[in-house]
Amino acid sequence: MAAAAPEHPRYEADDKPPLLSSLGYGLQFSLIASATLLVTPVIVANAADRGGSYVTWMVFASLVVVGLSTIIQVRKLGFVGAGAVLPMFTAAFAIPFCITALVDGGPATLTTLVVLSAIVQLVVSRWLFILRRFVTPTVGGTVMMILSITLASVVFDLLDEATSADPEEASLTALATMVVAAALMLRGSAFLRFWGPLVGIVVGCVVAGALGIFDTGRITAANWVGVPSESPGLRLDFSVDFWTLVPAFLFLGVIIAIQANGAAIAMQRVAWRDNRAVSFLQVQGA
Repeated sequence: MAAAAPEHPRYEADDKPPLLSSLGYGLQFSLIASATLLVTPVIVANAADRGGSYVTWMVFASLVVVGLSTIIQVRKLGFVGAGAVLPMFTAAFAIPFCITALVDGGPATLTTLVVLSAIVQLVVSRWLFILRRFVTPTVGGTVMMILSITLASVVFDLLDEATSADPEEASLTALATMVVAAALMLRGSAFLRFWGPLVGIVVGCVVAGALGIFDTGRITAANWVGVPSESPGLRLDFSVDFWTLVPAFLFLGVIIAIQANGAAIAMQRVAWRDNRAVSFLQVQGA
């Protein structure tokens, strides 16, 4: 019987891998992360019935914010940042709240709430040892399950809207995407599970093209490099809609901060070949 493959990292956190290896790993992770990173703002904008220009702007803003956040995690900015490679993502379970903010208050309200949530995350990270007594892993996990159920209702509404024009073709496309992604994520190897969402999206696009419902004209006409020509502006808004949604986004900030700190702990445990004590100073900065 063949020996099990070692689970130790090829490069430790303080190693300096070759430049080509670093670029290759970075490109691989960027492709994997794009499945979640790009889909989240698209769902929010489409569910709120915003035009194509706002979808483009929201995707662009998400890429910029996530990129800058990841750079800060690596390089640190004062007490902010883990000082390690800790990629940031968009929070999929926040989609229903973002849709509500966009529909009720508009882009300015959503921008203000997101900024407020980011500030809450910074504060929570510094005082997490106190909040962990109240927001235990069980509480946080239960809340995330409830939020995921809410997210499912949003996705089903989008599927109903998409299948109204071409019910059979759209249903087959959704089924193919779901089956491939679920099979890879549930039954695939550790390597294939990372690629599951992206492979599912690619397969769905291929099936949609074969069925004649994939609009390739938008791909050829798109400007792949550059800054969006239109933007909704970055003004802040403190209307009634803002204050109504403040409690929800405050709690989202707490949950996301706990997630980031948990990721920082997991990152430290897999970054070294030997067992080392977790640096909670690094965890607080995440």
